[in-house]
Amino acid sequence: MIAMIEPVAYGELKLTPSTLGELTMKEFNALVNGYVRRRDSFENLLILRCALPVYSSMLGEKAPTFDDLTAYRKLRDKRPEKHDSRYESDVKYWSKKLDELERKDKCLKAKKSKQK
Repeated sequence: MIAMIEPVAYGELKLTPSTLGELTMKEFNALVNGYVRRRDSFENLLILRCALPVYSSMLGEKAPTFDDLTAYRKLRDKRPEKHDSRYESDVKYWSKKLDELERKDKCLKAKKSKQK
């Protein structure tokens, strides 16, 4: 396991041995996910500003689209452990809680205004 983690930690993430030793697996996974998001963002910029204009000028209507050039991400992200579903469930949970708090707050304000 360490043999798989060390190249990423010391390479792409630029961690030191002491920093790597202090991280939990959850923190390490978060760092890796952040790196992948930054790389995808940079790749989006490269595709939109460089590749697509060149392809469209050279190939015209036969040029690949943005979705064609990033289709491999869909395959990459179809792993069994999808982190977005956890994020989405957290968002739904907290959105529901905030809505409940807003309703309670409105009820309290309405009661206070009726008492005046």
